[in-house]
Amino acid sequence: MPHDSPLPVLTRKILGALTQDFASPGTIALRAGIPTIRRAQIVALVCKELEQRGLAERSGPKHQPRWRPRDEPREP
Repeated sequence: MPHDSPLPVLTRKILGALTQDFASPGTIALRAGIPTIRRAQIVALVCKELEQRGLAERSGPKHQPRWRPRDEPREP
Protein backbone atom coordinates (compact mmCIF):
# COMPACT_ATOMS: atom_id res chain seq x y z
CA MET A 1 0.00 0.00 0.00
CA PRO A 2 1.52 3.34 -0.99
CA HIS A 3 2.19 5.66 1.92
CA ASP A 4 1.67 8.86 -0.05
CA SER A 5 -2.10 8.37 -0.37
CA PRO A 6 -4.37 10.77 1.57
CA LEU A 7 -5.19 9.73 5.11
CA PRO A 8 -8.79 8.72 5.87
CA VAL A 9 -10.86 11.11 8.03
CA LEU A 10 -10.68 8.91 11.15
CA THR A 11 -6.91 8.60 10.78
CA ARG A 12 -6.55 12.38 10.46
CA LYS A 13 -8.67 12.87 13.60
CA ILE A 14 -6.47 10.47 15.56
CA LEU A 15 -3.25 11.99 14.24
CA GLY A 16 -4.56 15.41 15.25
CA ALA A 17 -5.27 14.11 18.77
CA LEU A 18 -1.63 13.08 19.33
CA THR A 19 0.52 15.43 21.41
CA GLN A 20 4.23 15.46 22.21
CA ASP A 21 3.50 13.44 25.35
CA PHE A 22 2.96 9.72 24.83
CA ALA A 23 -0.71 8.85 25.42
CA SER A 24 -2.74 5.65 25.74
CA PRO A 25 -5.25 4.65 23.05
CA GLY A 26 -8.13 5.48 25.41
CA THR A 27 -6.84 9.00 26.00
CA ILE A 28 -6.23 9.54 22.29
CA ALA A 29 -9.76 8.31 21.53
CA LEU A 30 -11.26 10.81 23.98
CA ARG A 31 -9.24 13.67 22.46
CA ALA A 32 -10.32 12.64 18.96
CA GLY A 33 -13.97 12.45 19.99
CA ILE A 34 -14.45 8.82 18.99
CA PRO A 35 -17.79 7.79 20.57
CA THR A 36 -17.69 4.02 20.62
CA ILE A 37 -17.18 1.32 23.21
CA ARG A 38 -14.28 -0.19 21.26
CA ARG A 39 -12.59 3.15 20.65
CA ALA A 40 -9.28 2.18 22.29
CA GLN A 41 -8.95 -0.81 19.93
CA ILE A 42 -9.77 1.38 16.93
CA VAL A 43 -7.21 3.96 18.00
CA ALA A 44 -4.56 1.30 18.57
CA LEU A 45 -5.07 -0.06 15.04
CA VAL A 46 -4.90 3.40 13.49
CA CYS A 47 -1.85 4.37 15.56
CA LYS A 48 -0.07 1.21 14.36
CA GLU A 49 -0.79 2.32 10.79
CA LEU A 50 0.48 5.82 11.57
CA GLU A 51 3.62 4.25 13.04
CA GLN A 52 4.14 2.24 9.85
CA ARG A 53 3.74 5.44 7.81
CA GLY A 54 6.37 7.15 9.96
CA LEU A 55 3.87 9.67 11.37
CA ALA A 56 3.74 8.37 14.97
CA GLU A 57 6.02 6.56 17.39
CA ARG A 58 5.20 4.04 20.12
CA SER A 59 6.49 3.68 23.66
CA GLY A 60 5.72 1.39 26.55
CA PRO A 61 5.11 -2.34 26.79
CA LYS A 62 3.34 -4.20 24.01
CA HIS A 63 0.19 -4.75 26.11
CA GLN A 64 -0.01 -1.04 27.10
CA PRO A 65 1.31 0.95 24.15
CA ARG A 66 1.38 4.73 24.10
CA TRP A 67 1.80 6.91 21.02
CA ARG A 68 2.81 10.42 20.03
CA PRO A 69 3.51 12.05 16.68
CA ARG A 70 6.99 11.76 15.23
CA ASP A 71 8.96 14.99 15.22
CA GLU A 72 9.95 14.43 11.62
CA PRO A 73 8.17 11.91 9.40
CA ARG A 74 10.56 9.29 8.08
CA GLU A 75 10.47 7.35 4.85
CA PRO A 76 9.00 3.83 5.25
